[in-house]
Amino acid sequence: MSLKREIAKANVFFTIGRVTSSIIAFFFSIILARLLQPHNFGLYSFCVVVASFFILFTDFGMNSTMVRFVSNYMGKGKYKKASTLIKLIFKYKIILTIVTGVLISIFSNQIATFIFNKPEAGFVVFFSGLLLIVNSLSNFFYFLFYGIKNFIAASVVQVLQNALKFIFVIALVVMGMGITGAMTGLIISYLVVVVISSIIIYKKYNFIISEQKVELDSRILLTFTFWVFLGTTIGMIYGLIDQLMISNMLTIENVGFYRIALTWMSSITTLVPITAFVLYPYFSGGTGKKQLNLMFFNSLRYTSIFIFPLAFLLSAYSGPFILFLYKEPFLPAASALSILAFASVFSLLYGIVGSYFSGIKRPDITAKILSFTIILNVIMNYFLIQIYGISGAATATFISSLINFIIFFLVAVLVQKLMFKSAIILKPLIAASIAYYITMFFLPNVTNYFTLAFYGILSLVIYLIIMLLIKGITKQDIDYFKKGLNMILQRL
Repeated sequence: MSLKREIAKANVFFTIGRVTSSIIAFFFSIILARLLQPHNFGLYSFCVVVASFFILFTDFGMNSTMVRFVSNYMGKGKYKKASTLIKLIFKYKIILTIVTGVLISIFSNQIATFIFNKPEAGFVVFFSGLLLIVNSLSNFFYFLFYGIKNFIAASVVQVLQNALKFIFVIALVVMGMGITGAMTGLIISYLVVVVISSIIIYKKYNFIISEQKVELDSRILLTFTFWVFLGTTIGMIYGLIDQLMISNMLTIENVGFYRIALTWMSSITTLVPITAFVLYPYFSGGTGKKQLNLMFFNSLRYTSIFIFPLAFLLSAYSGPFILFLYKEPFLPAASALSILAFASVFSLLYGIVGSYFSGIKRPDITAKILSFTIILNVIMNYFLIQIYGISGAATATFISSLINFIIFFLVAVLVQKLMFKSAIILKPLIAASIAYYITMFFLPNVTNYFTLAFYGILSLVIYLIIMLLIKGITKQDIDYFKKGLNMILQRL
């Protein structure tokens, strides 16, 4: 199997899992929000935000290091080294996870009061400590599947995790346990995923456990891990800074509103059949410079073709989406969503470029760039949140994502000398902009959701026609997409 076909197949498997997970997550978010209402849904979202923040102290770049070197070792047939590294990382992961989770639960009231300015949410932080433990271990196995390039297992686990969340969380809330039931159900779902992932690894990849320990290239590993740790830590803080500052500066309801907007922002990226997660092991596999150039170019091109129309359409329909799915109490989420939809474009693109740098053992570039933009992000969030609330946080995220991509892109093209043609981004941008303005012209006069759906489909058709006219999409691309669709249908 050629490398291009292997990557396409991996992306197809991963996309099936992401789309299926997103569908489950859609209904989960909608039903849970309606059941809990804005205040309790805000508390639930706050629990997730706290756990996501403190998970920084359980990773330190180890997951990315595992993906990079395990994929490299296994690609070269060095299974003993792969096994040794996996077991070493797992040992440190267990220690850091348990210590961090226990400390959060013990000092839950102090953390809620002095860090997040939410003294009434101490019990939520307590559950966050427990959630962190199972979530961190679940992430370990998730990244491990990527490292060994078992994208089917990664997709299955991802779907299973969302399905279990839907079952346990919704069931406990319906049983009358409210926010406590929601957090308990979330913890149970991650725990089940950890158990199932452990069984898969034990049965299918027994070499990880059975292989004898060998000497590793400690200097290379430590140097790489240091920069990955710095880049990952900064990157995770960068991704959470808006939620953390909203948690500190605004009411608990706004945490839930913003979380809904972020969920939809993430959802459209799942529909793009190119992902940095899939590309990372291939960037790490020791491929030649010419092949890396081609992977980089095609990844940006196909990602742009998909993400621009989806982002522009979601922004245009943000109000009707929220009103129809979540009802009027959650309508404040629409203002943030209309902005975050655009941010998803550059977030996805710079994720691919960043994954390239980590894959070629240059995580220091990612760390240095994010160190600069995170300072800018914090400053913008501080002032914009005070003035515009969650819309200000969304605006800060959009601006910083755009700046991030520009800097990453310039370094990749000017310093790393990767080939690039501006048309691969400009053509989808032009076509999506025209379709967007046509959609916005008709939207104010639309009175029912069937008409909205019609104009949504029409805008996508207009985008496709324009792309064909300006040769943003070629016959070869259409054939490529057809093959990908056939692969998806065969798997289904």
